Amino acid sequence: MSFASSTLRRVAPAAPRVARSLHTSTPTLGGAHDPAYVHAKNMYDIQSMPNRTAKWAVAFVASLSFGFGVPVIAVMHQQKKASG
Repeated sequence: MSFASSTLRRVAPAAPRVARSLHTSTPTLGGAHDPAYVHAKNMYDIQSMPNRTAKWAVAFVASLSFGFGVPVIAVMHQQKKASG
């Protein structure tokens, strides 16, 4: 038996037993027979959304410009670095 293990064996019983547990802020989802997430009554009723056309148009233009803009800016940056 090594010195470290014999020392640990003598010290370990003298240490107080502490019960520790990990607590997170995750909410308890569902219940006995409930689903994990309960949707609101009309959560995805897109037809009754106010200003639906404008909101979807803005979302479409934003995603399109982001999808094309990022690669264009990346190529411009690479070409500027490569030129000197």
